[in-house]
Amino acid sequence: MSELVELASVLGIKIDSHTTKLFLFDVVDGKFHLLATSEADTSYKPPYNDIREGFFKAVDNLQQISGRMIIDDDMNLIVPSQTDGSGIDQIAFTYGFLNQISIITAGLLEGVSISSLTHLINSTHMKHSDQISLNDPRKIDDILSSTINHRPDLILLSGGTENGANKSVLRMMEIILFCIKHLPKEKIPELVYAGNSSIATKIQEMASPIAKLSITENIRPTLEDENLSPALTFINELSSQMMAKKIPGFEYLFSVTKSVPLPYNQANGIMTKFLNKLGNEKNGNILVIDLSKEIILMAGINNGTLHQNAVENSLFNNPERFISETNIRDISNWLPKNKEKEFINDYVWGKSIRPYTIPSDKDELFIEISIIKNLIRKNYQQFNNKFGISSDYWNQIVINGDYLSKFENPNDIAIILLDAIQPKGITNLFLDQHGILPVLGNIAVDNPILPIQILEGSSISLLAKVFSIQSKAKIGTPILKVRLEFKDGTYLEEQIVKGAITKLPLLAGQIVKLFFEPLSNIDMNQFGKNIDKGFIIQGGLCGVIFDARGRPIPLQKNNAERFDQFQKWYKSMDINLA
Repeated sequence: MSELVELASVLGIKIDSHTTKLFLFDVVDGKFHLLATSEADTSYKPPYNDIREGFFKAVDNLQQISGRMIIDDDMNLIVPSQTDGSGIDQIAFTYGFLNQISIITAGLLEGVSISSLTHLINSTHMKHSDQISLNDPRKIDDILSSTINHRPDLILLSGGTENGANKSVLRMMEIILFCIKHLPKEKIPELVYAGNSSIATKIQEMASPIAKLSITENIRPTLEDENLSPALTFINELSSQMMAKKIPGFEYLFSVTKSVPLPYNQANGIMTKFLNKLGNEKNGNILVIDLSKEIILMAGINNGTLHQNAVENSLFNNPERFISETNIRDISNWLPKNKEKEFINDYVWGKSIRPYTIPSDKDELFIEISIIKNLIRKNYQQFNNKFGISSDYWNQIVINGDYLSKFENPNDIAIILLDAIQPKGITNLFLDQHGILPVLGNIAVDNPILPIQILEGSSISLLAKVFSIQSKAKIGTPILKVRLEFKDGTYLEEQIVKGAITKLPLLAGQIVKLFFEPLSNIDMNQFGKNIDKGFIIQGGLCGVIFDARGRPIPLQKNNAERFDQFQKWYKSMDINLA
């Protein structure tokens, strides 16, 4: 309890190039609660060119909502909290601003130091401009040209297990120094060494006449073990110092935080690991999707390994690329109504020019849903390809609801996830209503109690438990009978038909027992062991869903038949098409 008192009130700051969002937490009845949130447009771009303007607008909104004064008359944050109830005790700052810092990495071998370097960089928002390796096929002149063209802010060298390779690492250092000494003095990057510590002194001696070099622990001390945390902590500190020079106003927020600011991706990774531990499934797989206006993040734990990917949301940040990469057929194929190609094309073009436009009618809303499905699907496929993930079995899928707040019906969000990810097996779909996960990940560094207690509340909501049922039966064949038994002794039975999606009306939080009875040749092992004893399940905002459409979801080629498919699916999901 003393820890709670010491860090009783916490201000979470979440800023990217589009949105500034604040979260106010405090202890009520001995537990942390989210008291209020506020947001404002980020003032990173003209006419303000300083993120403090948007931050103070968000603070003003938060003060009006919560009734608590957070800044004084001189626009200084009140830290710690005061006896009159003003102020806060802890400030945590997490940020977007993708690709502001350019990094070149250098390592020895694929699968060893280079693999560890990639894992480390995937946790950051840095632009990975180039990779130099021991077996690099390029000539030294080509590596030099790449270095000069990319003008990196940072070069990170790793290689050699502890007391392992040294000559090869020294050779890599010679190549790096040769390349950077051709840069103007003011453009020479920071150097960081995270390799074999037995030659760290020699590395320092080599670098000192040319560049500033910092040394941190070896990220690959043995062939089997990674040790990313010390290097990542150091990179975070260095990144924050660089961001303070690149983003006006960043230094002010950096100066008032107790711990080093974390990029969304890393903070999201912390919470992905945490949520996976909270799951009931042993060795479970979890996928976390953060769809913001600036960045699309995906973090997944598959077979015990965390994978992370951060890419620009081209819809809001690079309209030309969005249009060039968008096939109108990929949009139209997922529409439940017949719309002229020109109408769809005009809306997509308009969206790329004015991405903040809100759909004005149902037709535009369904195009919007299809665009989001397409964005998520493409990035999910890229994520799987990048990390060699071949399985679509996810025990948990969590999506940030910030950008999805326009959808008042949670069934819209559930169908977006099911159509975009097309999970197999049994999956719990969750909605992060406020986009709070990165903030909790940052706060957890100094205050691990707060995230645990916030997750016990309603910030992360269960959308539905989904049973994605695989069967070789023909479309329209009854394949399964499900029976829900309620605590009062009543029950509900429903037939599950191949090719259909069925949503049963459980209230959010309602606990029932579920039983299966096969009606055709269906593999019951897909639901796990001891299924004859039934499942204890909990209803979500969308009840419980049985998706028997198959994987991949087969869409009819004939327009009329495909529209009929969607009409039935949307009706089953209580989505009004009118």
